[in-house]
Amino acid sequence: MTSANVYLALFAGITVGVSIPGAILSMAILRRFNSNILEINAVQVGASAGSSIVAGIVYTIPAIVINGGDIDWWYTTGVAILGGILGVFFVVPLRRALVLESNLKYPEGVATAEVLRVSEVSEDQATQLGIIGAGALIGFIVKLCQGGFSLWSTSFGYGWVVGGAYLFYIGANCSPALISVGYIIGLPTAAVLFAGGVINWWIMIPIVYAKEGPGNAGPDVIDIAENIWVSHTRYAGVGAMLIGGLSAIVGLIPSSYQSLKKAIQIYRKIQLEGITAVKRTQRDIPIHLLLYGLLFLTIPIFLVCFFFLYPRAGVGVCIGIAALMTGLVALMGMLFSSVGAFMTGMVGSSNNPVSGMTLATVVLVSLTFLAILGKEGSMGFNATILVGAFVCCAAAAAGDVMQDMKTSHLIGATPWKLQVVRIVGFTLPSLVIAPVIDVLKDTYGIGDPTPQHPSPLLAPQATLMASVTKAIFAGKLPLDFVGIGMLVAIGIVILDLVLQRCRVHFRVPVLAAALGFYLPFELSSTVFLGGLVVHLAHMTLARSGAAGRTIEINERNGLLFASGLITGESLVGIIVAIPAYVTRTRAPLSFFGDYSHVMWPGMVMLLIAMATLYTIVVVKAYYDERNSFYGQI
Repeated sequence: MTSANVYLALFAGITVGVSIPGAILSMAILRRFNSNILEINAVQVGASAGSSIVAGIVYTIPAIVINGGDIDWWYTTGVAILGGILGVFFVVPLRRALVLESNLKYPEGVATAEVLRVSEVSEDQATQLGIIGAGALIGFIVKLCQGGFSLWSTSFGYGWVVGGAYLFYIGANCSPALISVGYIIGLPTAAVLFAGGVINWWIMIPIVYAKEGPGNAGPDVIDIAENIWVSHTRYAGVGAMLIGGLSAIVGLIPSSYQSLKKAIQIYRKIQLEGITAVKRTQRDIPIHLLLYGLLFLTIPIFLVCFFFLYPRAGVGVCIGIAALMTGLVALMGMLFSSVGAFMTGMVGSSNNPVSGMTLATVVLVSLTFLAILGKEGSMGFNATILVGAFVCCAAAAAGDVMQDMKTSHLIGATPWKLQVVRIVGFTLPSLVIAPVIDVLKDTYGIGDPTPQHPSPLLAPQATLMASVTKAIFAGKLPLDFVGIGMLVAIGIVILDLVLQRCRVHFRVPVLAAALGFYLPFELSSTVFLGGLVVHLAHMTLARSGAAGRTIEINERNGLLFASGLITGESLVGIIVAIPAYVTRTRAPLSFFGDYSHVMWPGMVMLLIAMATLYTIVVVKAYYDERNSFYGQI
């Protein structure tokens, strides 16, 4: 699943949590050995460790490739391992305050605990595994035919110029994985994401077209729209992400401070009363070991930074810059790890806005190195991205760790053991990430289209980091569109505060809207369709009159099927990349000819995936209701 998440992050700028699928797979395997719920949970904690650090690496390191560099396996692996451990060490002292004494829900942690609890009293693990397998099979076949055999287009879109001035574009990606992403994050977040795309593609791009014309693009309307998006309006997403990241940080500083203060008070009480006064389920890694560990981590972090820079400058300069980088990693890592843990408690790890925290880090670090190094050379750019990678890994890992702590609290596990499992679990996935990125880079390309890779993986998050960093160092950040994005984001923040004050259930997360600004329209529209599926399915379940337990099982089955779709499709992206990498051809499996221009089969498959997902969620409720009806006759 680590490889699948790497592909998904490069493809759509999104990663998904694997705790629930990991729990199901662990149950299916370990039940044969009579393992208990605590042992199954420990395995899923270790197995899912890689999903968090994927975001930390894929959202940042490919920016070096986009800037003309290359992927270094050793440095990338070191950043993943050290950044993940850093995140664990920073948030362990916050566990009691954030998990036991707060109102944070940790929705995915609660869901994982429920799945594990079901395993204690249920024999339906085979059914659950079958649902994941069915989703994976469908995702596998669709992606293989689409991206492997080139039997149909990966997306469809239509564009018109109305009245000679207004450019209108609509499209969608034919990816069942994106439908699943929309299903997992839900309609509210998917709708806000789509709204960001609507503002960009249906308002801003037409305005630019009306004022400046098609520019350097050809006569095709879709090419014109994409050219305007690349050269102008996507920078509005940069401005919106800046405001969104700063808004999240400022809003959470008081809560993070109080949580850390409370954790220190609890530690002092334990020191006075002794460890025997603490229950097994309340024992964390001792704080003195955490402090020693943090001090020790600064050594390998410094060495990674130094040897990353050394070929580009002399020893003295590299020592000074590496020391500054280490200090920035420690300072911002501590801040954003606590913010990431808090945000995960509100929205879950799948929706944790780690990209906004990384963007804020990149901006602050870029300005720091710009003042020290000036505009010349690539050292400032590379140093900024490396610091951002460390911080992003730490923030993402911190959120996942705190989610694990919520699950562990609910099932009665021992915290310190799972914290150690999580640290050890970072190692193996970290060894996989860099090679997978390298293969995908050589096969599909990353970033902007080139003659060798006309349809690259967009890596939207890494492209965002590269765009902002390069613009800051070159002094060429298009401030007009950045300012427009910032103003729109400020309006969204104000709207969200009004909704919060009025206690309206629907909220408008500014980072979701900002991501919609930046993503290609066909991605945000497909995610929105997935959100509609889950909303319609929940409405159908509510009207069905089914029992609460049946509804809960159906919703979990939908989540399992969606996870299977993502797994199957993403793994094909990796599998197809292998022969493409070996043969150095774009479509080595197109044995039946190249039909990648044909759009209608992809549209049909997208509808089938949506209908199947909807049916998986609602069918059991109607089956149970019918049996109940006939049983009363």
